[in-house]
Amino acid sequence: MGADRDTAVGKMLGTKLLVGIGLISYSAYLWHQPMFALVRQRTDSELDHPTAIVLVLLSLALAYFTWRFVEIPFRSKRLFVRREIFGLSLAGSLAVLVVGASGYLTDGFSSRYPEQIARMETAEMGIVDGCDAKDTIEPCVLGNANMRPSIAILGDSHAEALSSQLSNDLAAAGASALLYYGSFCAPLIDVGTSRPDRNPRCRKFMTDTIERIAQDPSISAVVLIAEWTYYTTGRRWENPDLTLYADLRTTKTSVAENAAVVERGLGRTLAALKSAHKKIVVVETVPEYEARVGKFLVKNYRMTGFLDMGDKTVDSRRYAERNSGIAAIFTSLQVDPDVEVVDTFRIFCPDGRCRAFEGDRSFYSDSNHLSKAGSAVLAPRIVSALHLRAR
Repeated sequence: MGADRDTAVGKMLGTKLLVGIGLISYSAYLWHQPMFALVRQRTDSELDHPTAIVLVLLSLALAYFTWRFVEIPFRSKRLFVRREIFGLSLAGSLAVLVVGASGYLTDGFSSRYPEQIARMETAEMGIVDGCDAKDTIEPCVLGNANMRPSIAILGDSHAEALSSQLSNDLAAAGASALLYYGSFCAPLIDVGTSRPDRNPRCRKFMTDTIERIAQDPSISAVVLIAEWTYYTTGRRWENPDLTLYADLRTTKTSVAENAAVVERGLGRTLAALKSAHKKIVVVETVPEYEARVGKFLVKNYRMTGFLDMGDKTVDSRRYAERNSGIAAIFTSLQVDPDVEVVDTFRIFCPDGRCRAFEGDRSFYSDSNHLSKAGSAVLAPRIVSALHLRAR
């Protein structure tokens, strides 16, 4: 279109190679989509260039055979009449509709693997009932509702994920706590970002909250819980999307500055709490993964018959790499007599390889937030660090 066959463009488009590609192009389009989708599902990551090239070539090869042995025969009036073509098309459409509806109604044919395996994929965070205090000065109350809160728990969504189990364990110990939290909200004085989708209100909210708690004589202990590595690196492991943080001393934001901002913010926060004679517990980042744990486990089981994180397994080396920006800070805190550190690596990775699940229970609801099962492992250690005994 738009070129005479005698022109240079017309001659180029009329070559056997381009004409051949045109003939099989629709079949190639139909083949490439499921192939790329299935490979992405199997690898749970973006395709590298060599793999993509192989899939493109395979799509073209399959497209040729489809054109040669499906399209051409169907276009032959000697083999099929119009009524047969429409009849076969209707039957095929109905078959696809039935299979699709069955898959939808059975939650993706969930019976194709055991029920205990399916539960892995639907692991949820244990958020305490009725707690909707995100980014507000009105906290949730955890633990024994008849006791006056003597503990403040500050954090981001990782603190929220622990809230239900912490509430149960605090209640068993006869204690009560106030929970202040926000999404993407480091529990630090004067640390924040201007990104509108990363909670820019957190900086003022958490600064005001920490200063108010420091002045509250009824609060004797403070627990800081966060995905610390997110703030030092600016991203989650499985997501390249970058967030840069700043404080009053920041002149230019960068990934390197993120770690410095967190270190300064934690220093200010601890100094404020120490001067108020609060007991301080800092909970390290739980081991994070490059994939949604439950979904990856089910997918790997479907492909191999084994429950395993495969190449997504986190060991001491990978944990150290991910936590390099915060490790030195936590090391210094472990020798600070005024701060107790909850070492999550020792809890979840006792033999140097991190446990993402136990039995039929995934410890994670996604790639980094603990599920109810994971919270049941960590929350008692936090309560223990507060020196509260279950009764």
